[in-house]
Amino acid sequence: MRSSVPILFSALASLLALVAEAAASAESLETRLGAALLEAYASQLPGEAHMDVTLAGRRPADGGEIGALDYDASTERFAAIYEVNGRRYRLAGRAIAYSPLYAPAQALAAGQVIGETDLIKVMTPVRRAAGGAVSSPRRLIGMEARRSLAAGRPITSDMVGPPTLVQKNALVVIEYATGPMLLTAKGKALDDGGKGEVVRVMNIDGSKLIQGVVTGADAVSVSF
Repeated sequence: MRSSVPILFSALASLLALVAEAAASAESLETRLGAALLEAYASQLPGEAHMDVTLAGRRPADGGEIGALDYDASTERFAAIYEVNGRRYRLAGRAIAYSPLYAPAQALAAGQVIGETDLIKVMTPVRRAAGGAVSSPRRLIGMEARRSLAAGRPITSDMVGPPTLVQKNALVVIEYATGPMLLTAKGKALDDGGKGEVVRVMNIDGSKLIQGVVTGADAVSVSF
């Protein structure tokens, strides 16, 4: 009696092929083109990007094979080879890449520390995203708004900073370490600053303008 195993494997392979074909048919051509463009040009696009495709001209049937792709991110135009029902088409159109950025869920006042619930994800066209736009909430949570932030507007890196530990015009302790000794003096801060940020300080004793790094509340470290 002949084994039925090869027949079963053949039937299973045919079934999987039909399932894959049905899945491809279920997705629109635009959706498949977007996924193909994202995969082919992943190195040029930010992580978690989404591609919105609009075809120009006559639209062929769904369920075909996508071939060679060409995409220009600066113009958001693409071209593709596509085969379906024994015919070959050269497709063209517009493909807009969107990137997830983060914006305040509601307006935030200057000086407010940003919490997780203060943020919403905003899908923004990559080509139109502002320079320095922040794509990770981890870079924003716990930071302080350095200006008033509008609800729904993507946050850029210059809009936030570490929580302010030194305030402009406040008296600060200037610390200078030399060997085992720590020398201190009083000064007046000329800038706001968070931990690790460089601020200008006026030495009260000698009226000398120096720069230092914020190390704590009302404390600045300098080196010469």
